[in-house]
Amino acid sequence: METADIGELTRKISGQTPQAGGVLFGFTMWGIIASLVFSGIGFIYFRYGKYKGNGTMMMCGVAMMLYPYFVSDTLYIVLVGAGLIILTEVLNRI
Repeated sequence: METADIGELTRKISGQTPQAGGVLFGFTMWGIIASLVFSGIGFIYFRYGKYKGNGTMMMCGVAMMLYPYFVSDTLYIVLVGAGLIILTEVLNRI
């Protein structure tokens, strides 16, 4: 199997084809919106954690602002973002 065939197979599996019209550098429109939403929430977590002196909230806020740069699939952006929100809440209750 050639490398071009592997790339084509990967695009077919992920549903991201060049003809889809909604793909921009590996992101779909919903992926960009989700990354903006979770980055915004991360910024709010960072600022609030800095204001309250809560290191856990600050670190989770930084993680929420940075992870969308490394994850391009919309489902994974939402799952990781939701996981970080839940992690922050659980760690703050301890």
